[in-house]
Amino acid sequence: MVNDREVEKALLEIRQNLQAEIDARAATGVAPNVQVLWQLESHLTVTERAWSRLPPLVSNRQGWRAQIELWFKRLLKRATHWYVWEQINFNAATNESLHTVRMALARQEQQQSALRTQLEELAANIRRLETVNAEPEELRQSTQGEGAFPSDGGE
Repeated sequence: MVNDREVEKALLEIRQNLQAEIDARAATGVAPNVQVLWQLESHLTVTERAWSRLPPLVSNRQGWRAQIELWFKRLLKRATHWYVWEQINFNAATNESLHTVRMALARQEQQQSALRTQLEELAANIRRLETVNAEPEELRQSTQGEGAFPSDGGE
């Protein structure tokens, strides 16, 4: 049963990696940070799955030899726990660091998107103001060709 779950997780991870790669290739017009976020997300699935896990204790032998081997491996596992603990701590710190980087990149992408929107709005406002300013100039040129403005009838 445990092996079935591990196989399912591995297949899910492979699917996610492939999907991230396909999406990254298909998204030629997408901002580079989005592609990086997709790739980082696929890598995070690997670190989340494996950061606190060590290989299982298994034996290729059968019978009493397998029981003795597994007993000895359990004994060694307890004896080397202090050594392995540092690797587990490092893996956990790496996983947390990758999460932090992903959050920072996502936040940066949101800010860039907001700035792009503001820039587009400003460009649209500038174009609108240029057309508004061009209209009075055309009006002035057309009235200068006709002469002065009509008087109030004071003559």
